[in-house]
Amino acid sequence: DMIQKKGTRLCNWPYCHWCIYIGNGVIVHVRPREGKSMFSRGSRKVRVVREDMVAAFSGQNVRKNNQMDECWQPRNDDDIVRIADELVDSDWEYSVRTSNCEHFALFCRYGRKFSLQSYGMNLDFAPGVISSGDYLRLHRKSLREKCSTFCSWIKRQAGGTCHSY
Repeated sequence: DMIQKKGTRLCNWPYCHWCIYIGNGVIVHVRPREGKSMFSRGSRKVRVVREDMVAAFSGQNVRKNNQMDECWQPRNDDDIVRIADELVDSDWEYSVRTSNCEHFALFCRYGRKFSLQSYGMNLDFAPGVISSGDYLRLHRKSLREKCSTFCSWIKRQAGGTCHSY
């Protein structure tokens, strides 16, 4: 399954961190090398790591979100885990637009590099990446996701509860 960690500040509310849950409380995801930021100058390489989900996301808002199941057939669970495991300890060429953490999670689950959160900044509509019908569905889905994330962030800041609609 794909796990989504919501943004925690107003400046990053539309952006989330994505990873693959491989079972037994363990996730595989991309993260910066020690002492670096995803946005550091120089090398854009980040590391694919395996971590305990509670340790990685303690006190943060996370949820299971296999967001593209309605559009694309996911790989079977064993293949998702195998692919994620094979990438552990490797470098991932990071780009906010074309190769971010959501691209990584979608690649593991569906075999496609795509990102709703960077949607519109890149060339995902290029021939062979997605169909025009998927493009329109995903555009609506992307806007709904960003609105939902923003509303949840506002409610958390106001000390209210969050409801799914």
